[in-house]
Amino acid sequence: MEYNKSALKKVSLFKEILTPPTQPNDKRWHDRDSLERTVYAFSKCFYDANVLDQNWMDFQDEASANYKKDGWIENLSIEKICSFLTVLVRKDRFSEGFLLMMVEDGIVAKILARLQEVNE
Repeated sequence: MEYNKSALKKVSLFKEILTPPTQPNDKRWHDRDSLERTVYAFSKCFYDANVLDQNWMDFQDEASANYKKDGWIENLSIEKICSFLTVLVRKDRFSEGFLLMMVEDGIVAKILARLQEVNE
């Protein structure tokens, strides 16, 4: 599949705001409602980028088994990044709050950092 680099760049720009705060005085996530709206905007941006993997369920088991392993996310191809992001946004449709949890755990920021690397 050929990916639209411009659309993927828009998706990857969410990395900064979706990176968990590292300092106690960092106020980016001080308002839960604002964070939830940002996560929703990210999800919408991903859908609008038209890079959803229609076979995302085929990748779901691999992602679930490996995403916490050191270096796994950092070595994903652009195709697998799109598959993984599709898994996250689709799972959130079935389990509300799942994507937010993955944002809070820093997983989405790691995926978006990798997306920025491979989309240059």
